[in-house]
Amino acid sequence: MQNTLQTRSGFDAALAVWHRRKWLAVLAFLIPLAATAGATRAMPPIYESTATLIVEPQQVEERLVGPSVASELETRLRTISQRILSRSRLVELITQYNLYPELRARATPEEIAARLRRDIGLQFQEIRDPIGRDWTITLNLSYRGRDPDTVARVANALAMLFVEENANIRQQQAAGTTQFLRVQLEDARLQLEGLERRLSERQGGRAAPPVNLQGPTPQAMDRLNGQLRVNIEKQAQARERRDGLVKRLTEVSGSPQPTSIATYSANQARQLRDGIAEVEAQLTALRDEERALRRTIAAAGPGTAPVSRTDEDLQLSREYEATKQIYQSLLQHYEEARLAERMEQGPQGGQLRILDSAVAPQHPVAPRRLLILLVGLAMSAAGAVGVAGLAEARDTSFHTLDDLRAFTSVPVLVSIPPIITGGDARGRRLRFFLSALAAGLTAVTVVAASAYLARSNDLLVRLLATGRF
Repeated sequence: MQNTLQTRSGFDAALAVWHRRKWLAVLAFLIPLAATAGATRAMPPIYESTATLIVEPQQVEERLVGPSVASELETRLRTISQRILSRSRLVELITQYNLYPELRARATPEEIAARLRRDIGLQFQEIRDPIGRDWTITLNLSYRGRDPDTVARVANALAMLFVEENANIRQQQAAGTTQFLRVQLEDARLQLEGLERRLSERQGGRAAPPVNLQGPTPQAMDRLNGQLRVNIEKQAQARERRDGLVKRLTEVSGSPQPTSIATYSANQARQLRDGIAEVEAQLTALRDEERALRRTIAAAGPGTAPVSRTDEDLQLSREYEATKQIYQSLLQHYEEARLAERMEQGPQGGQLRILDSAVAPQHPVAPRRLLILLVGLAMSAAGAVGVAGLAEARDTSFHTLDDLRAFTSVPVLVSIPPIITGGDARGRRLRFFLSALAAGLTAVTVVAASAYLARSNDLLVRLLATGRF
C-alpha cells in the first residue's frame, strides 16, 4: 500500500466539498433567493410626478418700486413651502384626494400628515446674479405615491397652492403697506397744516394781550417765563422723538418681509407704535401746560412780558421744516407703495407661474426590481458558499486517505469502499425525495411569507429604494 501523501489542486478540493455539501449549499441558496423574489414581486410600485414652477423676473427697475416688489424670492418661496406643508393644509389634501386609505384607518392625522410631508419633494434651482447673490429661478415640486394619476393631480394641486399663496401674500403685504402709509401721511398732513396756521398767525402781526397794571413780582414772572421756556424745549424734544419713531416705523413697515422675518418686524412695529402713543400723550400734557402758563403770563401785572416770540418763532419754523421733510418722505413711500400694489395686480412684478404641469408617469420610480433581484442573487450565492464552508470547517471526520495520512504517520494498510445494497439505494432515494420535498415546501413558504409581508409595505420600498424618500 502506498503511503505517500498526494497533493490536490484547489479546484479538486472545492469539487470534493461541493459533492459533500451540495444539498446544504443549495438549500442555503434557495431560501434567501426565494424570499427576495417573493418580496420583490409583491412590493407596491411607487410613482413620482413633478411640476416645475418658474419665478419670472420683474419688468420694472428696482429703483422705481423699492423693496416691496424686489424682495428675496427664494426666502419667500421657502416661507410659502412652510405654510403649505403645515398640518392643516396637508390634511385637506389627504381628504380631497383620498390619500393613504389604509394608513388612515390606524394612524392619527398628525402621522398621516407627516407621511405626506415625506412624500413631497421640493428642489430649488438657483443661479448667481452679477453682484454675487443667489436667486431662485425654478422650483421642482414632486409627489410620490402608488397611483400614477393621483400623484399627478396632487403635484399640480401643490403647484397651484404655491402660485395662489405667493399672489395672496404679495397683494396683502402691498395693500397693508399702502394703508399704513396712508394713515401716517394723513396724520403728518394735519400736523403740517396746524403748524402752517400757527406760522401764519404770528407772521400776520396779531397783537399781544393787554398788559395788566396789577401783577406779581418780577421774580415770579421770571419763574413763569423760565417754566414756559422749559416747556417749549420739552415739546421740541418730544416732537423730535416722535418724528424719529415715525421714521423708524415707516422703514419697518414700508418693506414687506417674509414670514420668518415679519414676526420680528411686527413686534418691533408694535413697540414703535406704543412709543409714538406715549410721546403724543406727553405732547398733549405739555401743550396743556403751555396754554396754562401763557394765560397766567397774559394776566400778569405791570412791567411783565411774555417769553420772547423771536425764540418761539424760530423753534416753530424748525418744527415746521422737520415736519415738512417727514411729510415729503411719507409721500414718496406712499407713492412707491401704490405703484407696488398696482404691479401686484398686473404682470410687471416678479410672479410665480407653472412652467410644466405634472403628468401621470408611465413607469414607477421604485422599487428597482431587477437591481434588487441581482443583489439578492449575489447575497444568496455568498450565503451558500459561507454555509458550506462553515459546515466543512466544523466537520472533523476523514473523507480521503490523504486526510488520514496528513493526520497520522501510521501506515494505512487497506481502504474498504462503501458497500451499497439495494435497500441502501432505496433508502437513499427516499431520503433524497423527502429532502427535496421539504426544501421545495420551505421555498414556497418563504416566497408566500415574504410576498405577504412586502404587499402594501411602503416602508420596505423606502428602505430598498435609492435616492430621495
